[in-house]
Amino acid sequence: VLDEYHQWMLDITSMMPVVGKPLSLSRNMLAVATNISEAATILNQNLQDQDNLTENLFVINQQISQTIPYLEDAQADLENISSNLLPNNLRENLDSLKLYLPSTVSNLKNLNEIFTVLLDVLGHDKEKRYLVLFQNNNEVRATGGFIGSYALFDIYQGQIIDLEIPGGGTYDLEGGQTVKYRAPQALSLVNQHFNIWDANWWPDFPTSAQKISNMFQESGGASVDGVIAINAKVLQDLLGVLGPIYLEEYEITITADNVFAVMQEEVEINYNKEINQPKAVIGDLVPLILNRLLSFEDKQKEIINIFAGNLATKDIQLYLEDDNLQNKVDDFGWSGSLVNNDKDFLAVINTNIAGGKTDNDIQQTIDHQAEIRSNGEIINTVKITRINNGASNNPLSGIDGGNVSYLRVFTPLGSQFVEAIGFDTIPDNYFKATDYTAQLDENLAREETKLIDGASQTEIYTSLDKTVFANWVALKPGESQTVSIKYKLPFKLDFGNKLTNNWWEDFYKKDLSLANYSLLVNSQSGIRNTILNSSILLPNNVDIVWNTASDQSKMSITDYLVTYSNQLERDQYFGFIIATQ
Repeated sequence: VLDEYHQWMLDITSMMPVVGKPLSLSRNMLAVATNISEAATILNQNLQDQDNLTENLFVINQQISQTIPYLEDAQADLENISSNLLPNNLRENLDSLKLYLPSTVSNLKNLNEIFTVLLDVLGHDKEKRYLVLFQNNNEVRATGGFIGSYALFDIYQGQIIDLEIPGGGTYDLEGGQTVKYRAPQALSLVNQHFNIWDANWWPDFPTSAQKISNMFQESGGASVDGVIAINAKVLQDLLGVLGPIYLEEYEITITADNVFAVMQEEVEINYNKEINQPKAVIGDLVPLILNRLLSFEDKQKEIINIFAGNLATKDIQLYLEDDNLQNKVDDFGWSGSLVNNDKDFLAVINTNIAGGKTDNDIQQTIDHQAEIRSNGEIINTVKITRINNGASNNPLSGIDGGNVSYLRVFTPLGSQFVEAIGFDTIPDNYFKATDYTAQLDENLAREETKLIDGASQTEIYTSLDKTVFANWVALKPGESQTVSIKYKLPFKLDFGNKLTNNWWEDFYKKDLSLANYSLLVNSQSGIRNTILNSSILLPNNVDIVWNTASDQSKMSITDYLVTYSNQLERDQYFGFIIATQ
Protein backbone atom coordinates (compact mmCIF):
# COMPACT_ATOMS: atom_id res chain seq x y z
CA VAL A 1 0.00 0.00 0.00
CA LEU A 2 2.83 2.39 0.86
CA ASP A 3 4.48 1.63 -2.48
CA GLU A 4 1.27 2.49 -4.31
CA TYR A 5 0.86 5.80 -2.47
CA HIS A 6 4.51 6.63 -3.07
CA GLN A 7 4.24 6.09 -6.83
CA TRP A 8 0.98 8.05 -7.01
CA MET A 9 2.53 11.06 -5.26
CA LEU A 10 5.59 11.00 -7.51
CA ASP A 11 3.34 10.95 -10.57
CA ILE A 12 1.27 13.88 -9.29
CA THR A 13 4.33 15.90 -8.28
CA SER A 14 5.83 15.55 -11.74
CA MET A 15 2.71 17.13 -13.25
CA MET A 16 2.69 20.17 -10.92
CA PRO A 17 3.55 23.66 -12.24
CA VAL A 18 6.84 25.03 -10.86
CA VAL A 19 5.74 28.49 -9.73
CA GLY A 20 3.55 29.96 -6.97
CA LYS A 21 1.52 27.89 -4.54
CA PRO A 22 1.71 24.74 -6.65
CA LEU A 23 5.49 24.81 -6.17
CA SER A 24 5.08 24.75 -2.40
CA LEU A 25 2.50 22.02 -2.74
CA SER A 26 4.82 20.04 -4.99
CA ARG A 27 7.68 20.28 -2.48
CA ASN A 28 5.45 19.16 0.38
CA MET A 29 4.14 16.23 -1.63
CA LEU A 30 7.67 15.23 -2.62
CA ALA A 31 8.69 15.28 1.05
CA VAL A 32 5.73 13.03 1.90
CA ALA A 33 6.57 10.71 -0.99
CA THR A 34 10.22 10.50 0.11
CA ASN A 35 9.32 9.54 3.67
CA ILE A 36 6.79 6.99 2.49
CA SER A 37 9.42 5.55 0.16
CA GLU A 38 11.91 5.21 3.03
CA ALA A 39 9.29 3.48 5.17
CA ALA A 40 8.31 1.11 2.38
CA THR A 41 11.94 0.28 1.65
CA ILE A 42 12.54 -0.75 5.26
CA LEU A 43 9.38 -2.85 5.45
CA ASN A 44 10.19 -4.53 2.13
CA GLN A 45 13.51 -5.91 3.36
CA ASN A 46 13.57 -9.69 3.15
CA LEU A 47 14.21 -11.79 6.21
CA GLN A 48 17.19 -14.07 6.21
CA ASP A 49 16.34 -17.68 5.50
CA GLN A 50 16.48 -19.13 8.99
CA ASP A 51 14.30 -21.18 11.35
CA ASN A 52 14.81 -19.03 14.43
CA LEU A 53 11.35 -17.61 15.14
CA THR A 54 12.35 -14.97 17.67
CA GLU A 55 15.27 -13.74 15.56
CA ASN A 56 12.83 -13.15 12.72
CA LEU A 57 10.46 -11.34 15.08
CA PHE A 58 13.38 -9.26 16.35
CA VAL A 59 14.36 -8.20 12.82
CA ILE A 60 10.77 -7.37 11.90
CA ASN A 61 10.39 -5.36 15.09
CA GLN A 62 13.51 -3.37 14.28
CA GLN A 63 12.11 -2.64 10.84
CA ILE A 64 8.86 -1.42 12.39
CA SER A 65 10.74 0.83 14.83
CA GLN A 66 12.76 2.34 11.98
CA THR A 67 9.66 2.83 9.82
CA ILE A 68 7.50 4.76 12.30
CA PRO A 69 9.52 8.06 12.33
CA TYR A 70 9.35 8.31 8.51
CA LEU A 71 5.58 7.83 8.54
CA GLU A 72 5.17 10.34 11.37
CA ASP A 73 7.13 12.90 9.34
CA ALA A 74 4.99 12.16 6.30
CA GLN A 75 1.87 12.57 8.41
CA ALA A 76 3.09 15.98 9.67
CA ASP A 77 3.86 17.13 6.11
CA LEU A 78 0.42 16.02 4.94
CA GLU A 79 -1.19 18.44 7.38
CA ASN A 80 0.32 21.31 5.35
CA ILE A 81 -1.24 20.07 2.13
CA SER A 82 -4.79 21.11 1.30
CA SER A 83 -6.62 18.78 -1.02
CA ASN A 84 -8.50 21.85 -2.36
CA LEU A 85 -5.33 22.82 -4.23
CA LEU A 86 -5.54 19.61 -6.25
CA PRO A 87 -7.81 18.88 -9.19
CA ASN A 88 -11.05 17.15 -8.21
CA ASN A 89 -9.97 13.80 -9.66
CA LEU A 90 -6.89 13.73 -7.40
CA ARG A 91 -8.41 14.79 -4.09
CA GLU A 92 -9.78 11.37 -3.18
CA ASN A 93 -6.35 9.74 -3.09
CA LEU A 94 -4.89 12.49 -0.93
CA ASP A 95 -7.80 12.40 1.51
CA SER A 96 -7.46 8.62 1.61
CA LEU A 97 -3.76 8.91 2.50
CA LYS A 98 -4.56 11.40 5.28
CA LEU A 99 -6.86 8.78 6.80
CA TYR A 100 -4.52 5.88 6.14
CA LEU A 101 -1.32 7.19 7.71
CA PRO A 102 -2.55 7.90 11.28
CA SER A 103 -4.16 4.47 11.59
CA THR A 104 -1.07 2.81 10.09
CA VAL A 105 1.26 4.59 12.52
CA SER A 106 -1.01 3.59 15.42
CA ASN A 107 -1.17 -0.04 14.26
CA LEU A 108 2.60 -0.26 13.80
CA LYS A 109 3.17 1.16 17.30
CA ASN A 110 0.78 -1.45 18.72
CA LEU A 111 2.53 -4.18 16.75
CA ASN A 112 5.87 -2.93 18.04
CA GLU A 113 4.59 -3.30 21.62
CA ILE A 114 3.15 -6.75 20.91
CA PHE A 115 6.36 -8.05 19.31
CA THR A 116 8.42 -6.69 22.21
CA VAL A 117 6.29 -8.70 24.66
CA LEU A 118 6.28 -11.80 22.43
CA LEU A 119 10.06 -11.76 22.20
CA ASP A 120 10.27 -11.92 25.98
CA VAL A 121 7.48 -14.50 26.33
CA LEU A 122 9.03 -16.74 23.66
CA GLY A 123 12.41 -16.70 25.39
CA HIS A 124 14.44 -14.68 22.89
CA ASP A 125 17.15 -13.81 25.43
CA LYS A 126 16.68 -16.55 28.02
CA GLU A 127 14.76 -19.77 28.56
CA LYS A 128 11.21 -19.48 29.94
CA ARG A 129 8.95 -22.05 31.62
CA TYR A 130 5.14 -22.01 31.47
CA LEU A 131 2.29 -23.93 33.01
CA VAL A 132 -0.47 -24.51 30.44
CA LEU A 133 -3.98 -25.31 31.65
CA PHE A 134 -6.32 -27.18 29.30
CA GLN A 135 -9.84 -26.05 30.24
CA ASN A 136 -12.88 -28.10 29.27
CA ASN A 137 -15.58 -25.47 28.74
CA ASN A 138 -18.24 -28.18 28.44
CA GLU A 139 -17.89 -28.15 32.23
CA VAL A 140 -17.65 -24.41 32.59
CA ARG A 141 -15.75 -22.75 35.41
CA ALA A 142 -15.10 -19.10 36.20
CA THR A 143 -12.08 -18.71 33.87
CA GLY A 144 -13.40 -20.97 31.12
CA GLY A 145 -13.68 -24.61 32.12
CA PHE A 146 -12.66 -27.47 34.37
CA ILE A 147 -8.88 -27.95 34.46
CA GLY A 148 -8.56 -31.64 33.75
CA SER A 149 -5.15 -31.58 32.07
CA TYR A 150 -2.04 -29.46 32.09
CA ALA A 151 1.31 -29.17 30.37
CA LEU A 152 4.65 -27.85 31.58
CA PHE A 153 6.97 -26.63 28.86
CA ASP A 154 10.28 -24.82 28.48
CA ILE A 155 10.82 -22.51 25.52
CA TYR A 156 13.95 -20.83 24.17
CA GLN A 157 14.07 -18.57 21.12
CA GLY A 158 10.62 -19.73 20.09
CA GLN A 159 11.47 -23.44 20.22
CA ILE A 160 9.88 -25.76 22.78
CA ILE A 161 12.82 -27.63 24.27
CA ASP A 162 10.93 -29.67 26.87
CA LEU A 163 7.27 -30.67 27.15
CA GLU A 164 5.55 -32.68 29.89
CA ILE A 165 1.84 -33.66 29.82
CA PRO A 166 1.05 -36.08 32.67
CA GLY A 167 -1.33 -38.88 31.73
CA GLY A 168 -3.32 -38.47 34.93
CA GLY A 169 -3.83 -34.76 34.41
CA THR A 170 -4.12 -32.41 37.36
CA TYR A 171 -5.12 -35.28 39.64
CA ASP A 172 -1.48 -36.43 39.52
CA LEU A 173 -0.62 -33.39 41.65
CA GLU A 174 -2.91 -34.32 44.54
CA GLY A 175 -0.46 -36.70 46.21
CA GLY A 176 2.25 -34.06 46.45
CA GLN A 177 0.04 -31.27 47.75
CA THR A 178 1.63 -30.20 51.05
CA VAL A 179 -1.12 -27.81 52.15
CA LYS A 180 -4.78 -28.79 52.53
CA TYR A 181 -7.17 -25.94 51.75
CA ARG A 182 -10.81 -25.80 52.74
CA ALA A 183 -13.15 -25.70 49.75
CA PRO A 184 -15.48 -22.73 49.14
CA GLN A 185 -18.90 -23.54 50.55
CA ALA A 186 -20.46 -23.89 47.08
CA LEU A 187 -17.66 -26.17 45.87
CA SER A 188 -18.17 -28.51 48.83
CA LEU A 189 -21.02 -29.94 46.76
CA VAL A 190 -18.28 -32.08 45.15
CA ASN A 191 -15.20 -31.77 47.37
CA GLN A 192 -14.22 -30.91 50.93
CA HIS A 193 -10.93 -29.47 49.76
CA PHE A 194 -9.78 -26.74 47.40
CA ASN A 195 -7.47 -28.39 44.86
CA ILE A 196 -5.55 -27.08 41.89
CA TRP A 197 -8.13 -28.36 39.37
CA ASP A 198 -10.77 -26.19 41.07
CA ALA A 199 -8.53 -23.18 41.71
CA ASN A 200 -9.75 -21.20 38.69
CA TRP A 201 -12.49 -20.06 41.05
CA TRP A 202 -12.21 -16.33 40.31
CA PRO A 203 -13.34 -14.91 36.94
CA ASP A 204 -10.32 -12.57 37.02
CA PHE A 205 -7.77 -14.90 35.41
CA PRO A 206 -4.63 -13.29 36.95
CA THR A 207 -6.12 -13.87 40.42
CA SER A 208 -6.88 -17.52 39.66
CA ALA A 209 -3.55 -18.02 37.86
CA GLN A 210 -1.54 -16.78 40.84
CA LYS A 211 -3.38 -19.24 43.08
CA ILE A 212 -2.81 -22.10 40.62
CA SER A 213 0.90 -21.25 40.29
CA ASN A 214 1.30 -21.30 44.08
CA MET A 215 -0.58 -24.60 44.41
CA PHE A 216 1.54 -26.11 41.63
CA GLN A 217 4.72 -25.28 43.53
CA GLU A 218 3.21 -26.53 46.83
CA SER A 219 2.57 -29.84 45.03
CA GLY A 220 6.26 -30.20 44.15
CA GLY A 221 6.10 -28.50 40.78
CA ALA A 222 8.68 -26.04 39.48
CA SER A 223 8.34 -22.29 39.63
CA VAL A 224 7.07 -20.88 36.34
CA ASP A 225 7.33 -17.63 34.41
CA GLY A 226 3.65 -17.63 33.59
CA VAL A 227 0.36 -19.51 33.36
CA ILE A 228 -1.57 -19.93 30.10
CA ALA A 229 -5.18 -21.13 29.93
CA ILE A 230 -6.46 -22.70 26.71
CA ASN A 231 -10.10 -23.66 26.22
CA ALA A 232 -11.13 -26.71 24.21
CA LYS A 233 -12.55 -24.44 21.48
CA VAL A 234 -8.98 -23.47 20.47
CA LEU A 235 -8.26 -27.09 19.60
CA GLN A 236 -11.36 -27.22 17.41
CA ASP A 237 -10.38 -24.00 15.60
CA LEU A 238 -6.84 -25.23 14.95
CA LEU A 239 -8.02 -28.58 13.57
CA GLY A 240 -10.26 -26.65 11.19
CA VAL A 241 -7.09 -25.24 9.59
CA LEU A 242 -4.60 -28.06 10.17
CA GLY A 243 -6.95 -30.85 9.10
CA PRO A 244 -7.65 -34.28 10.65
CA ILE A 245 -5.07 -35.98 12.88
CA TYR A 246 -4.90 -39.77 13.15
CA LEU A 247 -3.94 -41.30 16.51
CA GLU A 248 -2.66 -44.75 15.63
CA GLU A 249 -2.58 -46.12 19.18
CA TYR A 250 -6.26 -45.29 19.65
CA GLU A 251 -7.30 -46.04 16.06
CA ILE A 252 -9.23 -42.79 15.85
CA THR A 253 -9.15 -39.77 13.57
CA ILE A 254 -9.74 -36.45 15.30
CA THR A 255 -11.31 -33.64 13.30
CA ALA A 256 -12.72 -30.20 14.05
CA ASP A 257 -16.23 -31.70 13.91
CA ASN A 258 -15.71 -34.63 16.30
CA VAL A 259 -12.95 -33.43 18.63
CA PHE A 260 -15.23 -32.66 21.60
CA ALA A 261 -17.11 -35.96 21.43
CA VAL A 262 -14.05 -38.14 20.76
CA MET A 263 -11.79 -36.56 23.37
CA GLN A 264 -14.55 -36.65 25.98
CA GLU A 265 -15.20 -40.33 25.31
CA GLU A 266 -11.49 -41.20 25.49
CA VAL A 267 -10.92 -39.19 28.69
CA GLU A 268 -14.08 -40.20 30.54
CA ILE A 269 -14.89 -43.74 29.30
CA ASN A 270 -12.37 -45.57 27.09
CA TYR A 271 -9.14 -45.12 29.06
CA ASN A 272 -7.31 -48.08 30.65
CA LYS A 273 -8.68 -48.26 34.20
CA GLU A 274 -5.71 -50.26 35.47
CA ILE A 275 -3.07 -47.79 34.26
CA ASN A 276 -5.48 -44.97 35.23
CA GLN A 277 -4.15 -42.29 32.90
CA PRO A 278 -7.35 -40.85 31.43
CA LYS A 279 -5.61 -37.76 30.06
CA ALA A 280 -2.94 -39.70 28.13
CA VAL A 281 -4.74 -39.08 24.84
CA ILE A 282 -4.22 -35.33 25.30
CA GLY A 283 -0.50 -35.87 25.85
CA ASP A 284 -0.36 -37.86 22.62
CA LEU A 285 -2.39 -35.35 20.59
CA VAL A 286 -0.76 -32.04 21.59
CA PRO A 287 2.76 -32.80 20.21
CA LEU A 288 1.21 -33.80 16.87
CA ILE A 289 -0.66 -30.50 16.70
CA LEU A 290 2.49 -28.56 17.59
CA ASN A 291 4.49 -30.32 14.88
CA ARG A 292 1.85 -29.58 12.29
CA LEU A 293 1.60 -25.95 13.40
CA LEU A 294 5.32 -25.47 12.80
CA SER A 295 5.22 -27.14 9.38
CA PHE A 296 2.18 -25.32 7.93
CA GLU A 297 4.01 -22.33 6.46
CA ASP A 298 1.26 -21.68 3.91
CA LYS A 299 -1.34 -21.43 6.70
CA GLN A 300 0.45 -18.89 8.89
CA LYS A 301 -2.10 -16.14 8.31
CA GLU A 302 -5.04 -18.39 9.25
CA ILE A 303 -3.21 -19.70 12.32
CA ILE A 304 -2.34 -16.18 13.52
CA ASN A 305 -5.98 -15.19 13.06
CA ILE A 306 -7.06 -18.14 15.22
CA PHE A 307 -4.74 -17.14 18.05
CA ALA A 308 -5.68 -13.45 17.78
CA GLY A 309 -9.41 -14.26 17.77
CA ASN A 310 -9.18 -16.63 20.73
CA LEU A 311 -7.18 -14.09 22.72
CA ALA A 312 -9.96 -11.56 22.06
CA THR A 313 -12.69 -13.95 23.23
CA LYS A 314 -10.64 -15.08 26.27
CA ASP A 315 -10.38 -18.66 25.03
CA ILE A 316 -6.65 -18.10 25.48
CA GLN A 317 -5.59 -16.16 28.60
CA LEU A 318 -2.11 -15.19 29.75
CA TYR A 319 -0.69 -14.50 33.18
CA LEU A 320 3.00 -13.53 33.44
CA GLU A 321 4.98 -13.28 36.66
CA ASP A 322 6.83 -10.19 35.41
CA ASP A 323 4.65 -7.22 36.41
CA ASN A 324 5.77 -5.03 33.51
CA LEU A 325 4.96 -7.71 30.97
CA GLN A 326 1.65 -8.47 32.69
CA ASN A 327 0.65 -4.80 32.46
CA LYS A 328 1.29 -4.94 28.71
CA VAL A 329 -0.74 -8.13 28.39
CA ASP A 330 -3.56 -6.39 30.26
CA ASP A 331 -3.37 -3.49 27.80
CA PHE A 332 -3.62 -5.91 24.86
CA GLY A 333 -6.72 -7.49 26.42
CA TRP A 334 -5.04 -10.91 26.61
CA SER A 335 -5.05 -11.48 30.37
CA GLY A 336 -8.68 -12.39 31.03
CA SER A 337 -8.81 -9.70 33.71
CA LEU A 338 -12.11 -8.60 35.18
CA VAL A 339 -12.06 -5.11 33.68
CA ASN A 340 -13.21 -2.21 35.85
CA ASN A 341 -15.62 0.62 35.05
CA ASP A 342 -16.29 3.73 37.11
CA LYS A 343 -20.04 3.58 36.37
CA ASP A 344 -22.27 0.53 35.89
CA PHE A 345 -20.70 -2.91 35.64
CA LEU A 346 -22.01 -6.43 35.12
CA ALA A 347 -20.43 -9.89 34.94
CA VAL A 348 -22.62 -13.00 35.01
CA ILE A 349 -20.37 -15.92 35.95
CA ASN A 350 -21.54 -19.53 35.73
CA THR A 351 -19.64 -22.25 37.61
CA ASN A 352 -20.62 -25.84 36.88
CA ILE A 353 -20.50 -27.77 40.15
CA ALA A 354 -21.79 -31.36 39.94
CA GLY A 355 -23.40 -30.44 36.62
CA GLY A 356 -21.43 -32.87 34.47
CA LYS A 357 -20.20 -32.21 30.93
CA THR A 358 -23.33 -30.35 29.80
CA ASP A 359 -22.54 -26.67 29.29
CA ASN A 360 -22.25 -26.85 25.48
CA ASP A 361 -25.99 -27.64 25.58
CA ILE A 362 -26.90 -24.48 27.49
CA GLN A 363 -28.32 -21.41 25.80
CA GLN A 364 -28.32 -18.22 27.90
CA THR A 365 -29.87 -14.77 27.61
CA ILE A 366 -28.94 -11.92 29.96
CA ASP A 367 -31.51 -9.10 30.14
CA HIS A 368 -30.15 -6.06 31.98
CA GLN A 369 -32.44 -3.15 32.79
CA ALA A 370 -31.36 0.07 34.49
CA GLU A 371 -34.07 2.49 35.59
CA ILE A 372 -32.63 5.99 36.03
CA ARG A 373 -34.94 7.97 38.29
CA SER A 374 -35.43 11.73 38.28
CA ASN A 375 -33.35 12.09 41.47
CA GLY A 376 -30.42 10.30 39.82
CA GLU A 377 -30.90 6.94 41.59
CA ILE A 378 -30.45 3.84 39.44
CA ILE A 379 -32.28 0.55 40.03
CA ASN A 380 -30.96 -2.44 38.10
CA THR A 381 -32.80 -5.65 37.31
CA VAL A 382 -30.84 -8.51 35.76
CA LYS A 383 -32.84 -11.43 34.37
CA ILE A 384 -30.96 -14.53 33.26
CA THR A 385 -32.74 -17.15 31.15
CA ARG A 386 -31.05 -20.52 30.70
CA ILE A 387 -32.26 -23.33 28.41
CA ASN A 388 -30.89 -26.88 28.53
CA ASN A 389 -30.98 -28.31 24.99
CA GLY A 390 -29.13 -31.48 25.97
CA ALA A 391 -30.20 -35.10 25.52
CA SER A 392 -31.86 -36.91 28.39
CA ASN A 393 -29.53 -39.90 28.02
CA ASN A 394 -26.23 -38.01 28.35
CA PRO A 395 -23.96 -40.36 30.35
CA LEU A 396 -21.85 -37.40 31.48
CA SER A 397 -24.70 -35.31 32.90
CA GLY A 398 -24.79 -34.01 36.46
CA ILE A 399 -27.15 -34.18 39.45
CA ASP A 400 -30.54 -35.65 38.46
CA GLY A 401 -29.32 -35.91 34.86
CA GLY A 402 -29.00 -32.16 34.36
CA ASN A 403 -26.80 -29.08 34.44
CA VAL A 404 -26.08 -27.41 37.79
CA SER A 405 -24.63 -23.90 37.94
CA TYR A 406 -23.51 -21.78 40.86
CA LEU A 407 -24.39 -18.44 39.30
CA ARG A 408 -22.60 -15.28 40.46
CA VAL A 409 -23.59 -11.75 39.41
CA PHE A 410 -20.72 -9.27 39.87
CA THR A 411 -21.92 -5.66 40.27
CA PRO A 412 -20.37 -2.32 41.32
CA LEU A 413 -18.95 -2.39 44.84
CA GLY A 414 -21.60 -1.20 47.31
CA SER A 415 -24.65 -2.21 45.27
CA GLN A 416 -27.66 -2.78 47.54
CA PHE A 417 -29.65 -5.99 47.19
CA VAL A 418 -33.42 -5.56 46.71
CA GLU A 419 -34.76 -9.00 45.76
CA ALA A 420 -34.05 -12.24 43.90
CA ILE A 421 -36.57 -14.53 42.22
CA GLY A 422 -36.57 -17.95 40.57
CA PHE A 423 -33.42 -19.63 41.92
CA ASP A 424 -33.16 -23.28 43.00
CA THR A 425 -32.25 -24.72 46.38
CA ILE A 426 -29.65 -27.46 46.69
CA PRO A 427 -30.48 -29.67 49.73
CA ASP A 428 -27.98 -29.36 52.59
CA ASN A 429 -27.33 -33.11 52.63
CA TYR A 430 -25.86 -32.90 49.11
CA PHE A 431 -22.86 -30.96 50.44
CA LYS A 432 -19.71 -32.50 51.92
CA ALA A 433 -18.96 -31.86 55.58
CA THR A 434 -16.54 -28.97 56.16
CA ASP A 435 -12.99 -29.99 57.02
CA TYR A 436 -12.15 -27.44 59.72
CA THR A 437 -8.62 -28.82 60.01
CA ALA A 438 -7.86 -27.59 56.50
CA GLN A 439 -6.45 -24.12 55.91
CA LEU A 440 -8.82 -21.43 54.62
CA ASP A 441 -7.38 -19.47 51.71
CA GLU A 442 -7.27 -15.73 52.48
CA ASN A 443 -9.22 -14.77 49.34
CA LEU A 444 -11.88 -17.36 50.07
CA ALA A 445 -12.05 -16.28 53.71
CA ARG A 446 -13.16 -12.80 52.62
CA GLU A 447 -15.86 -14.29 50.41
CA GLU A 448 -17.17 -16.60 53.12
CA THR A 449 -18.09 -13.53 55.18
CA LYS A 450 -21.47 -13.12 53.54
CA LEU A 451 -25.10 -12.17 54.06
CA ILE A 452 -27.89 -14.50 52.96
CA ASP A 453 -31.30 -13.25 51.90
CA GLY A 454 -33.89 -15.25 53.83
CA ALA A 455 -36.53 -15.27 51.11
CA SER A 456 -34.38 -16.44 48.19
CA GLN A 457 -31.25 -17.81 49.92
CA THR A 458 -29.19 -15.49 47.69
CA GLU A 459 -25.66 -14.95 48.98
CA ILE A 460 -24.35 -11.37 49.15
CA TYR A 461 -20.62 -10.78 49.58
CA THR A 462 -17.58 -8.91 48.27
CA SER A 463 -15.05 -10.31 45.81
CA LEU A 464 -12.54 -8.68 43.44
CA ASP A 465 -13.70 -5.23 44.61
CA LYS A 466 -17.24 -6.02 43.44
CA THR A 467 -20.48 -6.78 45.22
CA VAL A 468 -21.57 -10.31 44.32
CA PHE A 469 -25.03 -11.88 44.37
CA ALA A 470 -24.86 -15.69 44.11
CA ASN A 471 -27.36 -18.54 43.93
CA TRP A 472 -28.09 -21.85 42.17
CA VAL A 473 -29.75 -22.82 38.88
CA ALA A 474 -30.35 -26.52 38.12
CA LEU A 475 -31.74 -27.55 34.71
CA LYS A 476 -32.69 -30.96 33.37
CA PRO A 477 -32.59 -31.54 29.60
CA GLY A 478 -35.49 -29.76 27.87
CA GLU A 479 -36.04 -27.35 30.75
CA SER A 480 -35.72 -23.56 30.74
CA GLN A 481 -35.60 -21.19 33.68
CA THR A 482 -35.49 -17.44 34.27
CA VAL A 483 -33.98 -15.99 37.43
CA SER A 484 -33.93 -12.35 38.43
CA ILE A 485 -31.86 -10.13 40.72
CA LYS A 486 -32.80 -6.55 41.55
CA TYR A 487 -30.42 -4.09 43.21
CA LYS A 488 -29.70 -0.38 43.61
CA LEU A 489 -26.42 1.00 42.30
CA PRO A 490 -24.09 2.67 44.84
CA PHE A 491 -24.02 5.98 42.93
CA LYS A 492 -26.47 8.52 41.57
CA LEU A 493 -26.25 10.44 38.33
CA ASP A 494 -25.14 13.99 39.11
CA PHE A 495 -26.87 16.37 36.74
CA GLY A 496 -24.68 19.19 38.06
CA ASN A 497 -21.37 17.65 37.02
CA LYS A 498 -19.15 20.73 36.68
CA LEU A 499 -16.40 19.12 34.61
CA THR A 500 -18.85 17.90 32.01
CA ASN A 501 -20.84 21.14 32.18
CA ASN A 502 -17.71 23.17 31.46
CA TRP A 503 -16.96 21.00 28.46
CA TRP A 504 -20.46 21.46 27.11
CA GLU A 505 -20.68 25.19 27.91
CA ASP A 506 -17.33 25.94 26.29
CA PHE A 507 -18.45 24.44 23.00
CA TYR A 508 -22.18 25.03 22.88
CA LYS A 509 -22.94 27.83 25.38
CA LYS A 510 -26.21 26.28 26.55
CA ASP A 511 -27.68 26.38 30.04
CA LEU A 512 -27.73 22.62 30.62
CA SER A 513 -26.94 20.19 33.41
CA LEU A 514 -25.20 17.04 32.30
CA ALA A 515 -24.54 13.54 33.62
CA ASN A 516 -23.11 10.40 32.09
CA TYR A 517 -23.99 6.73 32.33
CA SER A 518 -22.02 3.78 30.99
CA LEU A 519 -22.24 0.01 31.29
CA LEU A 520 -19.34 -2.42 30.94
CA VAL A 521 -20.37 -6.08 30.64
CA ASN A 522 -17.58 -8.61 31.13
CA SER A 523 -17.91 -11.74 29.03
CA GLN A 524 -17.07 -15.06 30.67
CA SER A 525 -14.37 -17.19 29.09
CA GLY A 526 -15.67 -20.47 27.71
CA ILE A 527 -19.35 -19.50 27.65
CA ARG A 528 -21.13 -20.06 24.35
CA ASN A 529 -24.58 -19.14 23.06
CA THR A 530 -25.08 -16.09 25.30
CA ILE A 531 -27.00 -13.00 24.23
CA LEU A 532 -26.89 -9.68 26.09
CA ASN A 533 -29.86 -7.32 26.02
CA SER A 534 -29.62 -4.06 27.95
CA SER A 535 -32.34 -1.42 28.36
CA ILE A 536 -31.79 1.94 30.07
CA LEU A 537 -35.00 3.71 31.11
CA LEU A 538 -34.58 7.49 31.34
CA PRO A 539 -36.62 10.06 33.28
CA ASN A 540 -38.89 12.24 31.14
CA ASN A 541 -36.95 15.49 31.53
CA VAL A 542 -33.70 14.50 29.82
CA ASP A 543 -32.13 14.30 26.37
CA ILE A 544 -29.15 12.26 25.20
CA VAL A 545 -26.60 14.60 23.62
CA TRP A 546 -23.74 12.16 22.95
CA ASN A 547 -23.24 8.38 22.93
CA THR A 548 -20.69 5.68 22.20
CA ALA A 549 -20.56 1.88 22.12
CA SER A 550 -18.15 -0.96 21.43
CA ASP A 551 -20.48 -1.78 18.52
CA GLN A 552 -22.46 1.33 17.62
CA SER A 553 -24.76 -0.62 15.28
CA LYS A 554 -26.11 -2.60 18.25
CA MET A 555 -27.21 0.54 20.13
CA SER A 556 -30.61 2.19 19.70
CA ILE A 557 -31.86 5.47 21.20
CA THR A 558 -35.48 6.57 21.31
CA ASP A 559 -37.46 8.85 23.66
CA TYR A 560 -36.53 7.91 27.23
CA LEU A 561 -35.05 4.54 26.21
CA VAL A 562 -31.57 3.32 25.28
CA THR A 563 -31.10 -0.29 24.19
CA TYR A 564 -28.04 -2.36 23.38
CA SER A 565 -28.13 -5.98 22.19
CA ASN A 566 -25.26 -8.21 21.10
CA GLN A 567 -23.71 -11.66 21.36
CA LEU A 568 -21.64 -11.79 24.54
CA GLU A 569 -18.53 -13.40 23.03
CA ARG A 570 -16.28 -10.60 24.28
CA ASP A 571 -16.60 -7.65 26.67
CA GLN A 572 -19.25 -5.11 25.68
CA TYR A 573 -19.43 -1.40 26.50
CA PHE A 574 -21.76 1.51 25.84
CA GLY A 575 -22.35 4.92 27.38
CA PHE A 576 -24.01 8.29 26.86
CA ILE A 577 -24.23 11.85 28.16
CA ILE A 578 -27.61 13.06 29.43
CA ALA A 579 -28.66 16.71 29.40
CA THR A 580 -31.41 18.22 31.56
CA GLN A 581 -32.73 21.77 31.07
